[in-house]
Amino acid sequence: MDQFAGVSGLRINASKSSIFAAGPNSHLLTHAVWRKTDYEPLIDQLRKKFFSWTHRALFFAGRLQLIKTVITSTVNFWSSAFLLPKGCLDTIESMYSAFLWSGSPTITYKEKTESLWVAWTKEYLLKDSSYRDVREGTLGSWAWRKLLKMRSLALDHMRHDVKDGRSTFFWLDNWMGTCRLLDAVGERIRSRGQRQYHELYDKLDMWHVPCQDAGEDTVLWRADNDECKAYFSSAKTWNNLRDKRNEVSWRKVTWFSQAVPRHAFQVWLAFRDRLSTGDRMKNWGIEQCCMLCGEKNETRDHMFFACPFSFTVWLNTAGKLFGNAITPDWNDTVSSLLQQAQTRIDHILRRMAFQTVIYSIWREHNSRRHGGVWG
Repeated sequence: MDQFAGVSGLRINASKSSIFAAGPNSHLLTHAVWRKTDYEPLIDQLRKKFFSWTHRALFFAGRLQLIKTVITSTVNFWSSAFLLPKGCLDTIESMYSAFLWSGSPTITYKEKTESLWVAWTKEYLLKDSSYRDVREGTLGSWAWRKLLKMRSLALDHMRHDVKDGRSTFFWLDNWMGTCRLLDAVGERIRSRGQRQYHELYDKLDMWHVPCQDAGEDTVLWRADNDECKAYFSSAKTWNNLRDKRNEVSWRKVTWFSQAVPRHAFQVWLAFRDRLSTGDRMKNWGIEQCCMLCGEKNETRDHMFFACPFSFTVWLNTAGKLFGNAITPDWNDTVSSLLQQAQTRIDHILRRMAFQTVIYSIWREHNSRRHGGVWG
C-alpha cells in the first residue's frame, strides 16, 4: 500500500476503513501456505458437478455454457475470499479442458485419438485422397480452401523418413532430403534418362531399399536451421516463413507482458509514424491542423507531447513517475523509457502510463475530428 500511495498520492484513511472476512472456511485466511487438503473441498464440489452432467448428451456449446456459468461462478466465489494457489488453479483448468473436449473431467484431451474436425475433414473433404493431391473445389470453408492454395508452401517444410515405404510417394514426396524427385527431373525423364541425371542415378543406387520390418514411414517437419523434427511446431514454422528484420530499440517499450494489447498496438503505430496525423494527411490532399490545440503543423512529435494539451495530460499522469526527467520531446521521452528505473515496478508503470496516455490522446483526437465530441 505504501508503494501505491507513493505512485498515486492516494492513502487509506485507517479511521474510516474496516476489514471483513467472508466466504467458506474463513479460517484459511490465517494460513500462510495452502495445502492440498485445504482446497480439496472446492475440487470435490466441482468434480461432482462435472460428473452430474456426463450422462447427458451435451454438445461442445452446451458444455462451454455450463463452464462459463455454473463452474466459473463457483470458482469466482472462492476467489473473492481467498488467493487460490497455483496447484488448485491448475487442477481446475485441467478439469475445464477435459470436460470441454471429452465430456468427462477425468478424460484429458491428450487421451483422445483424434479431433472431430480432423475426422470430418478426412471423411468429407479428403475422402480417398490426401492433402497433397486433393482437388480444389467449392467444398469446405474459406480456411480449408486457403490451406489448399498453400500446399506448395507446406510441402516445402515437409520431408519423409522412409522405412517400410507404404505411405510415401516415390515421385511426389520429398524423401531424398533436398526436393521432390518430380521437381528434380521433371516429367521428361524417360527421354533423357541416365545420360543427363547420372548423379541422381548414382544417389538412388546407394539409397536403402524400404523394408517391411523397419516400421512405418515418418513425416518430418522443418525446424531451426533446416533441421527436421518428427513433430510440428507452429512457432518454428512461423520463424522460417516470416520476413526477419533487425530488432529495434523501442520494442521493449511497446511489447511487454503487462501491456494492454490495444494500447501496445497504438504505440507501435506511433513509433512507426503510421498514425493519420496532419502531415500524413497532406499526402492525401487533406489539410488538417492539430485537433487539440490548433497548431497548423500536426505531426507525431507535436501530438506526443509538444502539444500543450497532450503535455498537460502527460505531466499530470506520469509526472511523479518521471520527476524532473519528464519532457515534451518525443525522442527524450523514449530515451527515458529505455533506461531502467529505480525499481522494477516503476519501470513497468512508466511504460504502461506512456501507452495509456498515447492511446487516450489519440482517442480524444479522433473523437474531435470525426464526431465533434470534446471530452
